[in-house]
Parts: sequence; C-alpha cells; structure tokens
Amino acid sequence: MPRLFGLNIITTLIAGFALWMLGYVWYGVIFTESWEALQNFTPEQYQYAEANMGPLMGMGFLIALISSGFLGFVLRKMGVEGLVDAIKMALVLCFGFVVLTQLYGPVYALAPMALFYIDASYQVVGFAIMAVIHSLLGNWMVKD
Repeated sequence: MPRLFGLNIITTLIAGFALWMLGYVWYGVIFTESWEALQNFTPEQYQYAEANMGPLMGMGFLIALISSGFLGFVLRKMGVEGLVDAIKMALVLCFGFVVLTQLYGPVYALAPMALFYIDASYQVVGFAIMAVIHSLLGNWMVKD
C-alpha cells in the first residue's frame, strides 16, 4: 500500500469516514433538535439544505478526509507513537486550534454557548476517534 505524504491512504480514509459518520450521529441523531433550534434556520435555509443535501454531504465528507489527513500527517511528523500519546496529541491540537477558534462564535457573533458546546464536543470526540484509528491502523498493510 503506497503512502501519500507519509500517510497510509486506507487509514486516512477510514479515519475521515469515522469523523463523517460521527457527524451523522452527533447532529442527525443525538443533538438534532437542540442544534437546529440553536441555529435559528430560516425556512429558506431548510429548503436550500433539502435541495442540496447530496453536495453538502459530499463537502462534509471531503472536510472530514482533509481533517483526517492533516491530523495523521502531524502525528507522523511529530513522531507520536502509541495509542495514548496519539490521543493526547490529537486533543492538544483540537483544543489549541479547533476549540479555541470555535469560541469566536459566542464571543463575536453572539452565538449561544450551548451551540459552541455541541460543536466543540463533536470535534473533541472526533479528533480522539481519528487519533485511535491513525494509531492502530497507521502501519497496517504498509511496508516502510
């Protein structure tokens, strides 16, 4: 199995798919009603989302793949080895960059803190899951 930027391509796809599926569970099952209520979507936004669900889901999958690739790349470049260290580093990266960046919503856009908690917790759990996958499968079927 070839590597791309030092990454196992299959592992990157699996971790990206896992993040994308977590998004379905997080936003489509667990927090659907509260997340939608906090977003204050207009009827036009609902119509747009329904009419463009395929392309929107495809874009979400692409974002998840890129996130997986970047996380795997950073973990590999930093020489992170072992499951626990991979999870710790993923959480440091997530809190240091993703969660802090998401705080701009409540601070400047006056978005509800509950919305921040839903979105940030999705990222934290997602980064941990991707770290587990990259750690356990990163060298799977790959000969350096």
